[in-house]
Amino acid sequence: MEMIAKEVETLVIDHHLLRDEGWYKFLEPVRKSAEKVGHKVITAAELARKEPNPLECRRKELYEEEKPSAEFLKWAKLPKEKLNDTAPPL
Repeated sequence: MEMIAKEVETLVIDHHLLRDEGWYKFLEPVRKSAEKVGHKVITAAELARKEPNPLECRRKELYEEEKPSAEFLKWAKLPKEKLNDTAPPL
């Protein structure tokens, strides 16, 4: 990624890399490489001029704070063909 960051003026980081709590520190060498040549490494949120809010790395914590309803869990266990035809209870 450091090589890419040196070649691409603005490197947008996909949400997959933000799944780990240490994502910001992990990308530090990439950001530094980009900055040395006047480039930048940003998230898609930052591209949209918003503050990054990487919920994926907080999935377990968020699940404990707001567990899905029994109805939703029942819906999630439906056979695949029924899942496609049945809207989830939100």
